Amino acid sequence: YSYAILALLTIIINLTIHLFFLKNIDFRHNINFNIKNNDFKEMIKLFIPTVLSTGVYQISLLIDTLIAARLDVGSITTLSYANAIISMINLLILRNLTSFIYPKLVKKSSNIDRQGSLAGYILFVSATMCLIFILFLVVGREGISVLFERGKFTSENTSMVYICALIFALSLPTNGIRDLLYRYF
Repeated sequence: YSYAILALLTIIINLTIHLFFLKNIDFRHNINFNIKNNDFKEMIKLFIPTVLSTGVYQISLLIDTLIAARLDVGSITTLSYANAIISMINLLILRNLTSFIYPKLVKKSSNIDRQGSLAGYILFVSATMCLIFILFLVVGREGISVLFERGKFTSENTSMVYICALIFALSLPTNGIRDLLYRYF
């Protein structure tokens, strides 16, 4: 509560100072959108997908929070470990692949060449991520055991983290396609 009160006081002081300076310089602003302007229409067309994606992201956070609130003690830690493992794979392999592919994609001379290359690269990244998933399926449990299994982290915990990481790893090909499409567009 003390943090919230401090934040509220800071906001009130900030607002008061801004209103004081606005009054002293006699600033007036009227919001006026020219809805028929082509630039405005283009801006709104670009803005709508951003709003939708932000909404979807917020819904996914809400779902994650609702799931986490109903889990047993220690389950969130298990999910965090599994997520960390998949994040490592995403950062090490997927980001390097897309960083390598993107300049090659941009250098193409025409849109048709770029789109054809994009389709080929999507297939390549998807196949690579599927191969990574299969590799993780085969040796993931041992890797998790080497990384985490010591102290109070038992083989049962390793199994749980492995199962959760497998579920997260199912998204690897989709993440690869998404990253390529984000960079392309």
